[in-house]
Amino acid sequence: MLQAEQNYKSFLNLSVKEYPNKWVALIDGDVVAVKNTFKEVYTETKQKFPQQRPLIAKIPSKKVMIL
Repeated sequence: MLQAEQNYKSFLNLSVKEYPNKWVALIDGDVVAVKNTFKEVYTETKQKFPQQRPLIAKIPSKKVMIL
């Protein structure tokens, strides 16, 4: 499985209750950083894994409305 696909599938399975309104970074399907801002999570991830391409996304709040 491609790393991007693995990261995306792991992202879809993350608990909204565990990381509400947080930015998360995933590498190889694992959460490697959780922060309040994109810049913080990106900086930490690049320091720890400079050669990797993480999936970085914001977890929505507990209530999500999709129209």
